[in-house]
Amino acid sequence: ENLQLTGAFKLRGAYSKLSTLTEEERARGVIACSAGNHAQGVALSAARLGIRSIICMPAGAPISKVEATKNYGAKVVLVPGTYDDAAVEADRLAAQEGYTFAHPFNDPYVIGQNDNLVSINSCVQVDIMGQVVSTSAGLRQISGVGGQVDFVRGANLSKGGRAIMAMPSTTGKGKISKIVPFLDQGSAVTTSRNDVNYVVTEYGIAQLRGKSLRKRAEALIEIAHPDFRAELRAEFRRRYPRDY
Repeated sequence: ENLQLTGAFKLRGAYSKLSTLTEEERARGVIACSAGNHAQGVALSAARLGIRSIICMPAGAPISKVEATKNYGAKVVLVPGTYDDAAVEADRLAAQEGYTFAHPFNDPYVIGQNDNLVSINSCVQVDIMGQVVSTSAGLRQISGVGGQVDFVRGANLSKGGRAIMAMPSTTGKGKISKIVPFLDQGSAVTTSRNDVNYVVTEYGIAQLRGKSLRKRAEALIEIAHPDFRAELRAEFRRRYPRDY
C-alpha cells in the first residue's frame, strides 16, 4: 500500500466512494475530515474525477500531509483542536453547503463494493427475534462504540457477502445462555434484527435475514445450548401458539 501515489491505502476507499456520486452530488462537491491519509486520498480522487473537494484537518496535522493535500487540488480548512473538532466542522459545512461527506472509515457503501466480503463479529446476547447486543450487559457499558453495524451492513450490500455473528452458546461457565427470550433489562441493541443475517454457535448456524419472527426463533433455538432449549421453546409456544 505504501506504493500508492498518496502513500496509503485510503486512496482506494476514497476513489470508490467518489466514483459512485451522482452528477448532482459531483456538482455540489465533497468534504472530508482527516489528519492526513484520507485527506490525500479524497483530494487526489476528486481531482481525477473533476470534483471540487474541501478537507477539514486539525491544525496540528503534519505540514507535509497538509501541503500534499493542497497540491492534489483540495481546499484545506485547518480547524483548531483535534480530529474530532475537524469532524464537527466538516459536518457543519456539509449541512450548510450541501457537500457530500466522504467518511474516513467504516462506510458501508464502500465496504459493500468488495465482492464476497465476510464480516465476523461476536456479541453478548441475541434474543429470539434476532436483536444483537454487543456493547453492554444490562445497564452496564462494557465496551466502546465499534464498527459492527457498518461491517454487517457492508457485508449485506456486498455481492456474495455474508454477515456473521459468532459466539459460544453460553457464558458464566455454562450457566447463562447467550440466546435469550428477552434481552437483559437496559441492554442497548447494537445491531437490529433487520440487519442480522447469520448467527453461529458451536451447535450450528441460524440464517435469519428475510425470515418471519417465528422462523427466526425456531432457527435460534436450534443453535442454543441444549440445557436452555426447553425454556426458549416455552417462550416460543407462548408467543406463537398453534392457532397463531
